[in-house]
Amino acid sequence: MLLAGEQPELVSVLKAEVDDAGVDLVMMFHSITRHIQMKTLAKRTTNNAYAIAESLSDLPGGCVLWMCYERESMTRPDII
Repeated sequence: MLLAGEQPELVSVLKAEVDDAGVDLVMMFHSITRHIQMKTLAKRTTNNAYAIAESLSDLPGGCVLWMCYERESMTRPDII
């Protein structure tokens, strides 16, 4: 809720130059850092395995941001 408060707060966003340890994006807010691997899924189900970097679990604040959307409308699916 960084933007929803009375005083919006600054978040530092760092883009990885090289996809190192599965990290696509690093975000910092005060003393909190998140190392983020980003994934997208353009349909409800898939037979393809999605690889999540194991090394991400060794990083403080390592997480995966998974974005799912309907390919036809580019909107969020009703059921994931």
